[in-house]
Amino acid sequence: MNFNEFKLKVKSRWVRINFFDRSLNFFFKKNRIFLVVFSLIIFSYCAYLWYSYIYHPGWSEAKKQEYIESRKEEDVVFNKNRFNKVISEIESRENYFQKSVENIPDIFSLE
Repeated sequence: MNFNEFKLKVKSRWVRINFFDRSLNFFFKKNRIFLVVFSLIIFSYCAYLWYSYIYHPGWSEAKKQEYIESRKEEDVVFNKNRFNKVISEIESRENYFQKSVENIPDIFSLE
């Protein structure tokens, strides 16, 4: 291996490292005000988006009325068998949890 080639390889590695260090220096040490301003701009933009979505929805009055009318036309199907099944399950759970606690063995006793 030629010493000059080795020297070039080492130099190229140092150049990459120095470039990385310089960029970190730029962002974190010398230009903190740049990061603060950039962060404030991003935060302000996010706050504006949040405010606009919460307080100014994108629906016009016509679209709102169309949505209300479409919801009125739907029929709700009531399945009495499923309803009774849910009620019986709720009652069985209630009965299970109302059992007395005296029959449960004490797992912390040393006997």
